[in-house]
Amino acid sequence: MKRVYRLREAQINAVTGYNHLGVIGINQRGNGCFTSLKPPWHKRPDDIITTFKNTTSKIYTPCSNLNYLFDRHIHQSRIDIFKLEELLPKNALIAEIDEPDRLMIFKNNHNKKASHHIRDLEKAHQLIQEEKTKQLLIPEKKSLRFVEKIELINHVKQSQTIPTQIERHDHRRIAIIKLQNYLRGIIVQSKVLIVVFFSPFEISFLLYLLISNVRQIRQHLLHELRNGLKYDQISSFNITNDNYRKALASPRTQLYDYLEGATIADMFDFLSKELLRLQSEQIIHLFVLLADRYRYQREATETACRTKSIERQMLEDHALQEMFSLDSNSDIKSYLEDLILESISNTANEQAKLEIKQITETLVNLTDEINNSLSNQSDIEMIVSQLVHQILFPTVQKILSQDKYKNFHMSIKLPSINT
Repeated sequence: MKRVYRLREAQINAVTGYNHLGVIGINQRGNGCFTSLKPPWHKRPDDIITTFKNTTSKIYTPCSNLNYLFDRHIHQSRIDIFKLEELLPKNALIAEIDEPDRLMIFKNNHNKKASHHIRDLEKAHQLIQEEKTKQLLIPEKKSLRFVEKIELINHVKQSQTIPTQIERHDHRRIAIIKLQNYLRGIIVQSKVLIVVFFSPFEISFLLYLLISNVRQIRQHLLHELRNGLKYDQISSFNITNDNYRKALASPRTQLYDYLEGATIADMFDFLSKELLRLQSEQIIHLFVLLADRYRYQREATETACRTKSIERQMLEDHALQEMFSLDSNSDIKSYLEDLILESISNTANEQAKLEIKQITETLVNLTDEINNSLSNQSDIEMIVSQLVHQILFPTVQKILSQDKYKNFHMSIKLPSINT
């Protein structure tokens, strides 16, 4: 079933879709033959980018990989603004967002919530706009209650009235507006050229078309200005026009203009980069100053806490000296150390005494048992000798080894002392 649906969609797209000729309902077979699938067929609307890319159009040339258009003779290339604005749609420069279909919204619960949210936002926006319009409306000035109105005399009123000047059609303003439209057309065309990547051959062909359009539009403007201006203005305009042509004709002026524009562009680029660098350096300097300030504050707090702790310790030492009548050199720490050492030594002495008592008691008990159990004197002497050997001999050997070590050490040191 899925395959059947896919084939059906492919057939519908082949019938209703545009082909490379911009035509609906035509399919190409072998050897350049065409078969109509769904008459009557109609053409796609004209588009600048598709005409540049279309192989059958008059302006077609192969696309290039260049990302920049080298337009060094910008003053020679002008665009017919009237034709360009006719080609562009009315809503080209206006951002519009189409609302989703209501039927598609109500199928999904989440989309339904989104539609309610959008509707509430629209209502809130409408209320805000109404409040703004109410605020913009100028309230009517109420008449003052305690002010007397003094009426002027008729001849004074007539003298104060100023005669209104008749509005004259200013041709200079018309020329300025035309030039502004002119420049706007150049900007739009440059954006279009940047979007589409052209080859050098195509660029040269486009420049030729632009120059021809410029000549036509210039003649049209001159005709309108000659009809509107006076004879002396027309003569001065013709003189300036001839001078302008001569200036354009000379290649030296073109080269100077190109070099001047390049240097100005480099200068502005350098200045913008320098400005960014200075701003980043200022930000880094501010961060460094803040870090130093925080460090100084932290050090000040630490020194204050340290001084407070030292003062508190001194007060405690002084109070302890007065309480226990100690020396001036003794501190709390030394006093506590002495107390701990005394307590440890006392406890150690007591533990040693207890251990000695236990050992003596055990020895006395053993000797009593031996005396009671053994009757022979020789056996008793053997046991006593073993005990003495196990208890006293290790200590005696230890003392003897220490004496030997001391004597050996002294015998080694004596020659060095005599020398």
